[in-house]
Amino acid sequence: MADNHPKSAIIGPIYSRGKAGFLNWSGEWVIEPQYECLGALSEGLISFVADGKLGFLDEAGKVVIPPHFDSDLSSFDVQFNDGLACVTEHNATGYIDKTGNWVIPPRVGAMGYHTRERLSTV
Repeated sequence: MADNHPKSAIIGPIYSRGKAGFLNWSGEWVIEPQYECLGALSEGLISFVADGKLGFLDEAGKVVIPPHFDSDLSSFDVQFNDGLACVTEHNATGYIDKTGNWVIPPRVGAMGYHTRERLSTV
């Protein structure tokens, strides 16, 4: 079977000593294991949890959106769809863009996740 992955492409998350990071296909750490949790790569960003708060990294491991959103182990893999991600802050849920700015301001109550079909429950 041919190797169709560029050696620099990231795989993961991978856990080492209880912390999450990302390896590339060459086995080198692209993002050193330093986070409580890492989500999947989506639209160039990766959700992460540090000190119990959710933020976003780029593929090189640079913090793009600092960790200040609410997180728990069931909501750490937040992904962007069509440039938006559904996040919670102070128990209120809304949508942010890839710079961390609110597109749909947070409100208290259930708000579902944005899907590829551009649907959300409010």
